[in-house]
Amino acid sequence: RELAEMFPWVKWVLVGDDGQHDPSIYTEFAREYPQNVAAIFVRSLTTTEQVLNHGAPDPREELGPLIKSLDPKIPVVVGEDGFELLHRARALGILR
Repeated sequence: RELAEMFPWVKWVLVGDDGQHDPSIYTEFAREYPQNVAAIFVRSLTTTEQVLNHGAPDPREELGPLIKSLDPKIPVVVGEDGFELLHRARALGILR
């Protein structure tokens, strides 16, 4: 929020994973500052990664309702790894 207020002309690409609260944090930011969000990228953790990070296969944050609550002009890209995120972003015309 501080960065958005300090640099109101900057559009941010928010990149994270679904292991903890990144989707909620990014959604909240995008609702408050939609003019400052160019895109949201979320990598889906595998069950093994979930166990390593949390000690158990915690349920992941449900992305559907969060995405639906955003301005439809903000693209949300979800994938299993960076290659899939890149491929999907290119298919959407976000990246070349």
